Order: sequence, then structure tokens, then C-alpha cells
Amino acid sequence: MQSHTSRCSSMIRGTWVLTAALVGALCLVAPDSRADGIAPQDGIEARSGARITTALGSADDTDDVHFVGLPGQRVRATLRSRPADKDAPLLVGTLALQTAAGDLLDEATGTRAVIDFTLDAGGQHTLRVSGTAEGPIGAYRLDVRHNNPRLPKQPVDSSSDATSLEFEVAAGPGVRVGFSLTWRRGRVRFDGLRDPQGTTLEAFNTEVRERRRRITLALRALPAGSPTGRYRVRF
Repeated sequence: MQSHTSRCSSMIRGTWVLTAALVGALCLVAPDSRADGIAPQDGIEARSGARITTALGSADDTDDVHFVGLPGQRVRATLRSRPADKDAPLLVGTLALQTAAGDLLDEATGTRAVIDFTLDAGGQHTLRVSGTAEGPIGAYRLDVRHNNPRLPKQPVDSSSDATSLEFEVAAGPGVRVGFSLTWRRGRVRFDGLRDPQGTTLEAFNTEVRERRRRITLALRALPAGSPTGRYRVRF
């Protein structure tokens, strides 16, 4: 977990180090998914590592693959044409990365089209496959990776007394969240992990362990339906 903010104001003194992690992503489809005739208005959800094999059957056909992204997340996707035999049509496809609002972030075209893009913002994202005039239909395979950003240890120094510390991190459903806070002197009490709407995550808070000058929460995945945004841990 990266500490984006810390608010210090006369009880805690010294140096604190918050270490946390965001690992993994949505796990909503099997690693080798066969999605014959994906409905363009629906699409499917794809975890990192998904391999999707299907086909475009008409010139106006499009396939959508959705995932929840996080700021700083690297998205890598490869579209490969896979004709069944030499007489089968060869897809010359376009692979587009879009936001939930339909804004185009990146695009590639060909019998092998590759996107490698780092997200600036979180939220729902879509990989859209469509044909071109050179090859509007045909079978293909789509490989998707969207591993979460690795966040480093973040020391927080204070030369004055403080009554509270607050750290925040971007997260969403399926993301594993955990932390470890250590300090050198003074007293620290855990005051809760909250979602972007300010709701206390009781299931997580009961798993927090407090020992001498260390408070930890082992990595746990946020459940499906959790809001995407800034999660806050307070001491």
C-alpha cells in the first residue's frame, strides 16, 4: 500500500513506515476462455492471464472484454489471428483499449496487434476487438494481462507530535489489500480500514494483528461489488 497522504497533528511521535501491497486482479474467467459469439453489448470479464479464443462472424461484429483497472496499472493485450485452415478467412483486426465512457486510450491493428499501456486512472476498462476492411472476419485469440502496480515501502517522518495518521491507496474488487505499520517510539492504535464511501470494512478490521511497535493485516481480496477508488487506513 502506498501512503499518498498522512495527517499528523499530540500523541504519536517519531518515524512510521507503512508497507502494503496490491497483488492480483479480477479472477472471473478461466485462464483459457472460449467465448464464441460474445455479445458486443455485454462482453465478458477477464482476469489477468486470461486467454480468450473466439471469432468475428460478420463485418460489423465486435467483441468486448472488461476489467477493473487501477492508476499505474500496466495493461498488456495481444490479438492473434487464428484461422482454422488455409481456406478460412484471415482476420486483420483492430484491438482498442477504452475507458468506461468510451474514450480511446490505445489502439493497434493487424493479424497480430499488441497493446502495452499504463493506466492513468482507475475504473472499468474495455478491450474491444473489431475487424477491418482488409480482413473483417475470422478466428482469433486474445491474451490479456493487467497486473496491479507494485507499491513500495513508504516512510513517513514527523518531527512533531501527532494525534492521527491516515494513509490511502487505490483499490477495487478482487484486489488484495494488506499493510504493515511499524514505529520507533510512542503509542499507535489501529482505527480502521474504510472504503471510498467511508464504510468501515469490519471483515478486514477483525483480522488486524497488533504486536509491539507493529500493526499488520495479511493480504485479503476485496469482495466482488466493492467500490473502486481510494481506500483509507487510519491509526
